[in-house]
Amino acid sequence: MFAGSYRVLRPLRGGGMGAVHVVERITTGAQRALKILRQELCGDERLVRLFQREARIGHRISSDHVVDFIDAGVAEGTRWLVMDLLQGETLAEHVRGAGPFFHTLAADILAQVAHALAAAHAEGVVHRDVKPRAFSSPHRSNRASLCSSSCSISV
Repeated sequence: MFAGSYRVLRPLRGGGMGAVHVVERITTGAQRALKILRQELCGDERLVRLFQREARIGHRISSDHVVDFIDAGVAEGTRWLVMDLLQGETLAEHVRGAGPFFHTLAADILAQVAHALAAAHAEGVVHRDVKPRAFSSPHRSNRASLCSSSCSISV
């Protein structure tokens, strides 16, 4: 049980600032992504501000291409965010395993990324972590998704 509302199902990814887990909302059964700031970083005010800013940015950008932020808070001194759960592998993983995307799909992915970044820019946000491993592959949903600690954008 996490923050009284979420059941942690499994780890998803780890990174320098924290970890992301798949969780289930107890009241609805909906699966989401729970991002937790590493405990040892919770005392760093600059990083805490960046983490809080991510929740505000994710909530503020209104676009079908932006990952929805569902919840945020502090539990036992640990900062956390709950957002839509993105399925699939990253673009970098896809290219490493299956090779480059066909040119028409690659062009479509780039157009979606540009649309998402334009929505962010319209709110005064500049994404500073645009790279293939920050995107999920569109092979299941026909939508690539950008999700990183700088901003979370789904395309």
